[in-house]
Amino acid sequence: MAKKQIIPKSRNSAKMPEKISPMLCTLTKEVPELEDYLYEIKWDGYRIIGYAGNKKVRLASRSGLDYTHKYPPVAAALKAIDHDVILDGEVVVFNEEGNPDFDAVQLYNGHETPIQYCVFDLLWMDGHNLMEMPLTERKSLLEMLVKGNEVLRFSESFEDGKALYEEILKRNLEGIIAKRKDSHYLQGNRGNDWLKVPTKKDKSL
Repeated sequence: MAKKQIIPKSRNSAKMPEKISPMLCTLTKEVPELEDYLYEIKWDGYRIIGYAGNKKVRLASRSGLDYTHKYPPVAAALKAIDHDVILDGEVVVFNEEGNPDFDAVQLYNGHETPIQYCVFDLLWMDGHNLMEMPLTERKSLLEMLVKGNEVLRFSESFEDGKALYEEILKRNLEGIIAKRKDSHYLQGNRGNDWLKVPTKKDKSL
């Protein structure tokens, strides 16, 4: 069966990168209430870049360590995708209340505990570099790609950052991320395109 066409045929082709340096966030204490930002939950897990191509899968940590064998369900879910892709996201274990449990991620045994890969960006797909596309377009493609997948969970975006932050405070979660809607994916960059707004739970304050 042929792959479903998702990327416009007009886009220039690009070889799959061997390594991606994750884009970073700048810490801020106030929610930027501007129309050119969207807002996401800051997942309390492990940042992972997921590579799937030529029937091979690799899960790389922020520093580039190979975590493929550490998270078998995530690796299997990526391998099952009918596309060659590079995704960015966080591997998360959720507790009975549906909240991320970082301690559970650290204690993850590889098989028995339900685990999800909360993906928030699509960087490369089927021979095309997407990092210079606007964030909103990348997220739209990503949502279509992982729709209905039980392990690969699409990280939703919200327009009202203040309301999302208040909800995160009530749930005692780590914080939110504010991202410019038209931002490109700049490897290793820590600028104002992505802003992290933590709660007191975040130890980085």
